[in-house]
Amino acid sequence: MELAFKKSSKKKVFRKRAALDDEQEEDSKVVSASQLKKRKSGKTPEDREDIHIDENMTALGVAFKASGTAMELGNDSATRTLDIDGAEDIIAGDQAEKLDNLYTGKDNYKEYINKKKEKITQKNAGGIRAGPLKGQTNVRISCRFDYAPAICKDYKETGYCGFGDGCVFMHDRGDYKMGWELDKEWEEMQRKKAEENDPNRFFVEVENEVESDDDLPFACLICRGDFKSPVVTKCKHYFCEACAIKQFKKTPGCYACNQNTQGVFNVAKELVSKLDAKKKRMKEKELEIQKQMQEEE
Repeated sequence: MELAFKKSSKKKVFRKRAALDDEQEEDSKVVSASQLKKRKSGKTPEDREDIHIDENMTALGVAFKASGTAMELGNDSATRTLDIDGAEDIIAGDQAEKLDNLYTGKDNYKEYINKKKEKITQKNAGGIRAGPLKGQTNVRISCRFDYAPAICKDYKETGYCGFGDGCVFMHDRGDYKMGWELDKEWEEMQRKKAEENDPNRFFVEVENEVESDDDLPFACLICRGDFKSPVVTKCKHYFCEACAIKQFKKTPGCYACNQNTQGVFNVAKELVSKLDAKKKRMKEKELEIQKQMQEEE
């Protein structure tokens, strides 16, 4: 008895499965085949694209994905605000005081002028009590200090510019003074005007030729006479040389301040030079007086 089976009329589709690594291709030349089965899925084309991208990124070992919650930042130049004083609902007044949540005493809340409960803004600032006001938020100030004038540096220094007439800077070889130079000239001009209007500008001041010697003594503290070979100690006291040595034999202390001199007495060069200049001036005055007396006779 023979059995007969009916062959299926569906054609089978086969595909070649590629090896993962090149080494596996060299080792085995066997190609495996598998039957493709089409299955229906309820996913949309957008979901399929996302799955395809995720599979590729997973194969590379790198995955990036956005949360999708970020808001688009538009160009709001016309409505943008600059709030540096705090939110609009937090202003000077009752609302700002309530934020501390601290009781600082009854006297600290005493008000000497009437205070309104409404918000303090630029519009109603005229009729509200004195105090800091919230600045406007729709005003943005930009400041630029131009320390370099728009003058072509090459043309000013050399008289030649490689850009020619197409240079965006001004071709001028004139000298321009800086602000501090103009201020200095103005102050000099005002000083000259003040000197011209001064009624005492023609007065001649006679300088005193005699140098002030108030810091130097005019006589010895020991002998109470004029200096003879003056010397000075470490404590800046002046004596005659003979008087200082005689006093040191009695006691090593200074005659003026009782400080130990250690036997050190230096020549008072400054005092000697001033005494010599004083003697010279006295002689000159004596000669002038003698000449005047002779002329009168």
